[in-house]
Amino acid sequence: MEIKYILDILWRRKWIIILSFLICVSTAILFSSFLPPIYKTSSVILVESSDALSNIMVDFGLSVPNKSENKLDVETHMEMIVADPILEQVIYDLQLRKKNSLMLPKQLIKNPLIVSSIFPKPYVYCDTLGRSEVLIKITAEGTDPQQAQMLANSVADTYIKSRLNSLKQEYRSAKTFVKTQLSLVKKEYLDVLAELRSFSDETGIVNLETETKNAISKIAALYQKKEETLTKISEAKAEHQLHLDRLKELDNDQITSSVLTENPQIMQLQKNLNDLLADLAASQVEKRPEHSDNIILQGRINSIRKNLQEQVKLYKSSSPDLQEVQTKLAGLEAQLVAINQDIEKHEKFNRLFSEYNFKNSQLELQYKVTRERYSDLLKISNEVGVAEAMTLSKIQLVSAAALPNLFEPSSPKKAVNVILGAILGLLCGISTALLVENLDDTIKTPDDVKKFGFVMLGLVAKCKRRDTPLILEKDPKSVQCESYRTIKNSLKFASLDRNIKSFSITSTNGSEGKTTIAINMGISIAREGKKVLIIDCDLRKPKLHAYLSLDNTRGLTTILAEQTNLDDTIHDDITEGLSIMTSGPLPPDPGKLIESHQAKQLIHSCMDRYDTLILDTPPLLAANDAIVLSKITDSCLFVVESNRTTRSSLIQVKDILERGEVQLMGAILNKFKANRSSYSSGYYYY
Repeated sequence: MEIKYILDILWRRKWIIILSFLICVSTAILFSSFLPPIYKTSSVILVESSDALSNIMVDFGLSVPNKSENKLDVETHMEMIVADPILEQVIYDLQLRKKNSLMLPKQLIKNPLIVSSIFPKPYVYCDTLGRSEVLIKITAEGTDPQQAQMLANSVADTYIKSRLNSLKQEYRSAKTFVKTQLSLVKKEYLDVLAELRSFSDETGIVNLETETKNAISKIAALYQKKEETLTKISEAKAEHQLHLDRLKELDNDQITSSVLTENPQIMQLQKNLNDLLADLAASQVEKRPEHSDNIILQGRINSIRKNLQEQVKLYKSSSPDLQEVQTKLAGLEAQLVAINQDIEKHEKFNRLFSEYNFKNSQLELQYKVTRERYSDLLKISNEVGVAEAMTLSKIQLVSAAALPNLFEPSSPKKAVNVILGAILGLLCGISTALLVENLDDTIKTPDDVKKFGFVMLGLVAKCKRRDTPLILEKDPKSVQCESYRTIKNSLKFASLDRNIKSFSITSTNGSEGKTTIAINMGISIAREGKKVLIIDCDLRKPKLHAYLSLDNTRGLTTILAEQTNLDDTIHDDITEGLSIMTSGPLPPDPGKLIESHQAKQLIHSCMDRYDTLILDTPPLLAANDAIVLSKITDSCLFVVESNRTTRSSLIQVKDILERGEVQLMGAILNKFKANRSSYSSGYYYY
């Protein structure tokens, strides 16, 4: 929207803005006048932890306990300040009552601003002081300044004492807990010590660590000896296998010199065998093979050979070297078995030592832990006792609440309330004016009429209530006379190509001023020396005779009914050049009478006798008579009432005129309110 357009809207709706402004300002004044005075004062506390206790404990060589108080942030402190326990104690100390009973804590907490202002009573609330994160401002307000001061200071003192008592209670609880744990840990410590002594007596081991090292050393030596024995066994087995392979290669019929050397019996048998073979060879030379001597020698040879083979077999199985190797191998294997038995024995002892060592380690660890716990608890017990005796408050009162000035209450602030009421009134008024303007569907300015495609012939200002809308007795230089002179000239310029002697005047709905405009247009044209006739063609609600105080017993309807002639119905005593024909008695069927051939002939007859003929027709949305009459006349004028005719009705009228093919010369904006707009700036120029 343009600023000028918005200003025009605000000027048109100025009474809405003024009324809203007055209502809000008056309400603010009354509201401030009836509210009781409220006094406000504040106390400030510091929630930053103090190092005094820590310094003292360090001087005594004690560790500083955990500063749990620091873990509380400012928001938590503010919530705790207005918690029920604190407020209950304050209410009891100050005996704050509502009616006949003590107030409830929730009644002491400040409600929303309007509620607390309408129903004043003692309230308390807290907030941080500026941007500080360690300073809390406790504010109390009420109708009694002394009560507000006592309330703010009492809340601060009560909270400081509450936190101090809470800290002491924490130390007392910690001390009780430490004592209980100390007795339990002491008993556990003594039990572990007794069990450790009993274990040492049962095992009989003076130094378990030394015994374990000795056992491990013995096992290592045995394993080394075992490895050496296994190596010797492998060598003996290889030597034994070598002897066996050599004996397998030895033939029972072949007797080596080594065998003969090693076994004299075999050597003797071999000698005897050789002798017998020599004798047999000599005998066979001299005697036949079948000879008995040869047979006997052969038998003896076979017997010796058999015996020799048995001796060789016996030699193979009882070789001295083989027996020596076998004996050596058996000894090594027996030694290996003994070594394994010793290893198993010592490993069994070592496993037993491991179990003893594990249990002993458990007991030693348990003993060490319980001893340390016992020592720590003794130290903590001492520290808690000292801390309890030196407990200092970590919340300090920075400044106490001052007594408010009796003549300077914090609220109500009348000047501020009035200013806020004025601002609110203006905002509400402007918003309401713009809302009403947006919801208002009526035509207000010539631009609104032009948006629908109508040609603006002129506008007529709205008359004051005591002023007559007719220009019959007004100065020709008056604003209203100038308005109709402008409309008349616009009508001439709009019809330069043709001579307009007659035109009808209609409107959207009734009471929009078409009859007044018809009369004033007739007067304005008659003042130019022309003969003008105005006919009241509104046969449903005629008003022409009422405006001019004329007799309506004869008129248009009596002429059309052929009861009177034209001259008998015309009133020409209004002003020079102006004649009036009233509607006459109302007919039963006005539409049929208007559409009759007699009506058309009458209008043409009047057009011949007068310079200008003006027809006052019914509204377009009420009847179709205006369309019928507009086709008989040269043109039609359309009257729009400012701030009454709606845009939706204009849309309907435009559609009716287009469908009826009416020659519309233009529109006249009637009852236009003269305001700050540019359309009215020329009305009061003179």
